[in-house]
This record gives sequence, structure tokens and C-alpha cells, in this order.
Amino acid sequence: MRHDAWDDILDSKIWDLPQQSGVLPVLRLSYHHLPSHLKRCFAYCAIFPKDYEFNEKELTFLWMAGGIIRQSRKNERLEDLGGKCFHDLVSRSIFPQTSSGSSKFVMHDLIHDLAELVSRETIFRLEEANLSSRRFERIRHASYTRGRYDGKNKFKVFNEIEHLRTFLPLHERRGYYIPRTVLSDLLPKFRRLRMLSLQGYCIGELPMSFEDLRLLRLLNLADTDIRSLPESTCTLLNLEILILRNCSRLIKLPPKMRNLINLRHLDIRGAKLLKEMPFGMKELKNLQTLSNFIVGKGETASGLEDLKCLNFLCDELCMSGLENVNNPQNAREATVCEKHNLEALTLDWGSQFDNSRDGVVEEHVLEILQPHKCIKKVAIRNYGGARFPHWIGDPSFSKMKVLKLENCHNCVSLPSLGLLSSLKHLAVKGLKKLKSIESEVYGEGFSMPFPSLEILKPSIAECPKLSGQLPELLPSLETLVVSKCKKLFIRAEWMLYIRDRDCLTFIARRRLPASLKRLEIENCEKLQRLFDDEEDASSSSPSPASSSSPVMLQHLSIENCPELTSLSSGVQFLEALEFLEIRDCPELESILDGLPNLKCLQSIYIWKCPSLVSFPERGLPNTISRVGIGECDKLEALPNDLHKINSLRYLSIQLCRNLVSFPEEGFPTSLTSLRIGDFKMYKTLVQWGLHRLTSLGRLYIVD
Repeated sequence: MRHDAWDDILDSKIWDLPQQSGVLPVLRLSYHHLPSHLKRCFAYCAIFPKDYEFNEKELTFLWMAGGIIRQSRKNERLEDLGGKCFHDLVSRSIFPQTSSGSSKFVMHDLIHDLAELVSRETIFRLEEANLSSRRFERIRHASYTRGRYDGKNKFKVFNEIEHLRTFLPLHERRGYYIPRTVLSDLLPKFRRLRMLSLQGYCIGELPMSFEDLRLLRLLNLADTDIRSLPESTCTLLNLEILILRNCSRLIKLPPKMRNLINLRHLDIRGAKLLKEMPFGMKELKNLQTLSNFIVGKGETASGLEDLKCLNFLCDELCMSGLENVNNPQNAREATVCEKHNLEALTLDWGSQFDNSRDGVVEEHVLEILQPHKCIKKVAIRNYGGARFPHWIGDPSFSKMKVLKLENCHNCVSLPSLGLLSSLKHLAVKGLKKLKSIESEVYGEGFSMPFPSLEILKPSIAECPKLSGQLPELLPSLETLVVSKCKKLFIRAEWMLYIRDRDCLTFIARRRLPASLKRLEIENCEKLQRLFDDEEDASSSSPSPASSSSPVMLQHLSIENCPELTSLSSGVQFLEALEFLEIRDCPELESILDGLPNLKCLQSIYIWKCPSLVSFPERGLPNTISRVGIGECDKLEALPNDLHKINSLRYLSIQLCRNLVSFPEEGFPTSLTSLRIGDFKMYKTLVQWGLHRLTSLGRLYIVD
């Protein structure tokens, strides 16, 4: 066999591709002008089926394991090289994002057709047609879509593939079955395999033949029932990537794991039964990703000092089991502050607060585990000390964007968090002895604390002794959650997520922050109306354009407010509102008449509002795409002119037992999903006009 079948892709002339392929000439030409390394990367993507969504790290790991990207002369990390190739292909519109802000990407069908053409001799997907005409001598990379039960017959074709490098089942869910005999038969044929994935299969152990895969670089056992890895795993000296994510039954890692000296990435997130890292982790000097370093007990486990030699750690590191650190000097030897490639650090002491815990030792350990000043995310969980070290609020941590303090039961105060100039996301939860969140948090003489704070979420929660108040000026705040902190005073205009407040009767709309995008209200027993109508009436020019009005509000949710009777006229000024949800409000009688003024509204859901009689006379905005109505016992009619809303795609009407009036014109023809259930207006399908709904893809009728 020649040195690399992939080189044929580089040598192939674009005009050699079959003219009858249907690939547009402009796409052929764009491929022709790709640099050679991008041609290899692009062609490999034919291993995915059409419309398959992938992310950068997933594809980079596959490129690395398959030998698609190669070490450069500049000693550039393969991961960085893969990232550059990925973004190069994105910039050429070969990998468009699935949606704005998403980390998922996909290939257009025509682009995928081109990838299939240029890789037709090296890439094989089991589902493709015309298997009988395929030649398998040069196939190197194969994928298939998992079925619920993958039996022996499914894999017969692999008997003809002798030099397979990639074995990739596709589908992210778990709970798929593959007989043990299938693996026992297949793996001996795959001695040249570089990448093996068994993700999602219900397998508890690997067959003996697994030890013959000496060339393996990537092993993915995520979401399996694997309980332990065989000792032979530690003889796979070429292994670079080991993925054990969500292996919920995995109880230990192999004792001789230190032999895997080429290991670069170890992902054990979600493997919650693991109690320690095996002895000698310091030997894995090439390790770059270590999702969780678990400090164990006794001489068979690695201690924090083993981290000293892992100088290439990057991205995220979690250090758990810190309650087992008895000597703070061990924490010093970890040299966390020298690991400059880390972007996120989690420190976890374990959830058991018993007499074996030494709060003073834990304070020393946390003080020593100070990361470098460019860290972006820090989370501290289950810490048993009475105070936090000063470095947590040190303004020199100018790049820290996320800080989470959770279940630190003994802490009575917080450091000066308001001095963290880049902090955008703050979570404080389960600090049962925390009493104050005022001047010591904001910083002495600091006029504008938290200048960048956008999200105070998931919550200031479960801090029953916390009193005082939040700062009045948070210029960037978008989301705030407060729950089960009954002594904490919060001005109503800052309640962006309001839960369990038993004294609130309305909210001052014009005092809400202009940057507010999301407002959620839950379990407010005295809330009678959403906004103060008198405030709006007294305003000379009631307009959402006021700098102190929430002109950017997009999401409004109200749940379990038993005295709420109306939304008030102020809602009509929320011109950016896209999502409105009202649940469990038994006294709500009407929806505001100004609802049609909300020109951006796309979704409205109303559930368990038994006093609601009707919708506004003017109906709904013509921008609505999703409407859900359920358990509104007094509702007698659907919104007027429903048939004119050509943007409506989803409509659900359930358990509205008094609903008897039906729009004579029927439903809009744009509907793709319709769910109807349990009310008195049953008619024939023709009377409902369902025969006109040519776009309807889903219909549910429940009696």
C-alpha cells in the first residue's frame, strides 16, 4: 500500500470528478483552490451524514486521531492547528453555524455532495446505497447510525475492510445495544484502528481482543455502562484521547494509567463513582485536558502534588475531593498559579460536612490554590472554611467573567466582589451563614460596583440569614435570580427573577433597568397586577423609550401568582417582547387589550388560568409563531382573526372544557403542528378545515 491514501485527494484534479455528479462547477472550483491541508480536513467530513451537527472539538479530535492533520515544523499544538483549519473552513462558508451563537455546525447538502465525491475511495458510511458496487480495499474511515439493537448482520460488510482507521457510530443518546460477540468478532479485524467509539452502547466491559489495538489514538466510551477499564488499556501507548464522559457506573481507572505517556485529553465528567486518581498521574506530562482531578485517600492515589508536572493543562480543570488534603503544603506543590493556559478552575471539597473536616486547613488550602491572574471562570463548591481568601475579590483578576460560590456553609461574609471589573456572571447559593452582601462586597469607596455584571444567576439562593440590599446601580445587568433569602431587601425594580416574595403587589415598570432582557415572576402571593397602572397614567408621555424602562425585555414569564387579575396596560410598552408565558394564575380574567401592539411577540403560552374568559378583541399580533393554551376552564373563544396569522406554525389547545366558539374561517394554512384535546367543540375534520392545512406535519387529537 502506498504511504498515504489521503494524498490521492491532494493529487486529484477537480476536472477528474464525475461530471454527472450534480456538483456545481463553482463548488468544484472552490475545492480546487483549497490549500492541501484543508482539502484533507474537508474530505474527511464526508464521514458525517447530511444534516449532522458537529462542534469544533469533536471534529478536531477526529482529525487528530485519523492522521488528517499533521505536526507542523513550528511545534504547533495539533489542537491549535485543528482549530485553525476548522475556522478556516468556517470562514469559507463550508461549515455554517446551525444558529446564531450556537457551537454546532453543519454542511450544506451541496457541500456534502462535494466532500463525498473527493473522498469516495477512503470514506464509507454504512447507510449509503449501492454497497454491492463499492470497492473496500482503500477504505480507511467508516461511520454508521446506531440502531436500538445492532446485531451481527449489520456489520458483515466490515469483513471486507482490512485497513480501517476510524470506527464511528453516530447518535448522541445512550441506551443502544450491541452483542458482546459482535465486538469480539470485529475488534480483531481492526488492528490498524486509530479511532474507536462505542459511545452510548450498553456495554459493561471490553472484550479481551481490545488489547490488540496498539495503534489506537482515540477511545470514546462516553455514556456506556463500563465499570472498569481492562489493564490492557495501559499498553495502548499511542493513546492520546480517552473519553469516559457520563460513565455513571465507572468505579475506578486502571492502576497503571501512568504508562499512557502520550495521553493528551482525559474526560471523566459525569463519572461520579470515581473516588480517586490512580497513583503516578504526574507521569502524564503531555496531558492538556483533565476534566476532574480527584484527590483520594491512601498511598494508591495521586495527590495534589502530582499536578506540578502537568504543565500543559489548559481550558478547564476541576479539583475535587479537596477535603482529603490534610497538608496545605501539598496544595502549594500543585503550582496552580503557574498553569497559565487554564481558563476555568473549579475547586470542590465534597458535600459531606462532618467532624472529619478541618475548616482551618481548608482555608489555607483555598488561599494557596490561587490561580493565575488571567483566569476567566472560578467555581468554589462545598468549601468548609469560615472566610474566603482575598484573592477571590482581588481587582487584579481583571479577566474573571464568571464566579460561582456554592454550598460554602460556614462562610459568614464575602470578599469585595464588586471590584472585579469584568465579572458578568455571579452565583451565590447555599451560604447558610452568610449575613451581609453590602459594603464589604461592593468595595470601600467604589461608586459603581460590578460594572460588567449581566447575570446574577442561577441565584442568590438558600442564604436564609442574608440581609442588607443589593447595589442600586448595576448598569449591565440582564438577569437576576433571588430565591429563599427572606431577609434580603431588594428594590422591586431590581427583581429580574422574583420568587417566593410575599409582600410584592406590583412592579414599577419605568424603574426597571433598560438593559433587562428577561423577567420571571414566580410564587408571589400578593402580586395583583404586573405593573403600576397609575405610574403609567401619570406619565406625560408613557413610552418605552425612557432610559429607565426595560426597552430590551424579550422574555416575560409569570407563574403561580394567585391574586394576579390582569397584566396592566404597561405591558404594551414592551415592544421588544418575544416570549410571554403565564401559568397557574387562577384569578387572571383578561389579557391586555394592547397585546396586538407587541410587534415582536413570537410565542405566547397560557396554562392553568381558569378565570380567563377571552382574548383581546383585536386578537394576537401577526408575528406570532407559537400559541399554547391549556386548562383555561372559562375560556369560550379563540383569538379573533386567527386564520390571518400567516406566521403561526404551532398551535396547542387542551383541556379548555368551556370552549365552544370556533373561528369560522378555520386555522391558518401556515400551521405545521396542531394539538387539540378535550373540549366541547368537536367537529368533522372538514368543518375544521384541516384539508386546507397543506403544511401540517403533526396532528394530535386527544379525547
